[in-house]
Amino acid sequence: MSDYVNFNENYSDKSGFPFLEISSREYELQKYFEIRIEDYIRNILVNDVLCAALENKGVRIYKSELPEMQDNIQKHFNNTEYEKLAHYEFIAEYGNKTVMYRYTDIDPNDVDNILLDLADEITILNWSIPGHLPKALENENYKTDKNINIICLKDFFKDNFDVKYYNEYYEKYVGFLTSTILDFQDFIGVKSSFKLTPTIMGTFRFQAEQNFIEHIEEIEKFFKSDKKIKSMGFPDDNDISYGYQIIDEKNKDDFSSIEQSSKDLLIKIGILKSFKDNKIYRYFIGESDFSKSFLTSEYLYNEYKESNCFDYTAIVSGYLKSIEQLLYHIAMFSVDKGFKIKYNGKRYDNGERPTYHNINNVRKVCFSSEYILFADTSMGSLIHFFDDNPSLFCIDKQYIKTIIDCLNCYRIECRNNSFHLDNLDNLSRVYFIRWNTLFLYIVLLSCCKLGENETETLNSFKVIKNDQFERLYYLISQGITSTFDFYFIDENGNLDNGQRVIFLPSESSYPSYNDVGLITSASLTFENINTKQKILVMKKIMPDEIWWIDEKGNKFLIE
Repeated sequence: MSDYVNFNENYSDKSGFPFLEISSREYELQKYFEIRIEDYIRNILVNDVLCAALENKGVRIYKSELPEMQDNIQKHFNNTEYEKLAHYEFIAEYGNKTVMYRYTDIDPNDVDNILLDLADEITILNWSIPGHLPKALENENYKTDKNINIICLKDFFKDNFDVKYYNEYYEKYVGFLTSTILDFQDFIGVKSSFKLTPTIMGTFRFQAEQNFIEHIEEIEKFFKSDKKIKSMGFPDDNDISYGYQIIDEKNKDDFSSIEQSSKDLLIKIGILKSFKDNKIYRYFIGESDFSKSFLTSEYLYNEYKESNCFDYTAIVSGYLKSIEQLLYHIAMFSVDKGFKIKYNGKRYDNGERPTYHNINNVRKVCFSSEYILFADTSMGSLIHFFDDNPSLFCIDKQYIKTIIDCLNCYRIECRNNSFHLDNLDNLSRVYFIRWNTLFLYIVLLSCCKLGENETETLNSFKVIKNDQFERLYYLISQGITSTFDFYFIDENGNLDNGQRVIFLPSESSYPSYNDVGLITSASLTFENINTKQKILVMKKIMPDEIWWIDEKGNKFLIE
């Protein structure tokens, strides 16, 4: 608290251009606490606790001390800075040996100078995931005659505490550390949220695409488990839900069959496999309005899904709006084909009404280019439009009712609990609404008649037809790989033998993006591993085929 107050009392924009706001107050606050939190964790939550536990076991402890600081000003250090000055955190005298503990790696050549007569060996207590020490710490240099031992935190508990209960102690301690740090982070709001700029959108588009792929794979796993359970003869009430999932109990009476029939829809007619194989999920990371609504909600969901003080209404409204917009885009493929839609009540500038027809006590206008301004394109009206015209679907009639019921249930559960006086702070409800949104995307794009041909569909949905350059840069920028195989078409129209290349960041330019995350300008430079020849890649100068190589040597085509 004193640090927090001190920061606010002394904060001022120390840049040379204050009004240009080079960095925000929130960013400076996070920087201010970045070293402090590591310093406090090291001294109070780790060193004091581990030393007290060892002393309780009869181990004699000597803590490190830094040389006196000038001006009596308290200094804060991260682990690397501290151990560069103090060399170790504490020394434990076990009787048969004396061990010097530290948390960061060390040059083996410095070991003798650091040990001197203080200890017999140095143990690096590494804080990586147990059993997953970084490769740098598994280097052969450490397996010399130098007195260096590397263990993870869990091994420290195993070596020093009751063998029977060490795992329980370890779990409790890690839980204590984690909860304490989370409290601290909540107090100062330490988590940074990226502003959804064109540059960030350039990256997030592919993260959202991967989220959709993982959703499909999750459904496939559920389906396989469900199939296995049924083959073993278990009752139906043990079925696994992976279709549309009804949220409110009261809707289970009105839409009693859709949870099972929606599962049949996904699996029996094979739309899930087709959706994945044909990469239909790329339709929603394009330049359409439904794509923008969906990506905005996905971004907010990813950023705030762990916050318990956030009103999630904005996220739900974005999902709902994206489905409404998608329905409208699909409906537009049937304009000027003789269909009628509910009249929205608008008039011409002269005050006259358009020609409308009273059908089953509902006023409807022709769904045509001439009358499109008079069409009611709200979600409820669009659902009725599809329900009244089964020819808009390309599936059996028995499944059309399932889709219509799912849409109506979705509309009710999104709107009735999200757009009235109460805040929506139930994250589990948002989770199910998101699940149902993804389900509806899969179903609508697979079961409705779209354009007369693929070109018409892609153009209407503003699908990005070629983002190979963006995908190449995404892999590089995320540190996933910098090694690729480039293939070019020779004069005979055949692919050449290919070139194994690596990316050269120092000779490449940082890209500029448009407002949907597409690169407008950039040049990437690669070097042939064998010939050292430089290869310049731009949006209009691309290899004819690109494969990226993972760390195991596996090859994946960038399409």
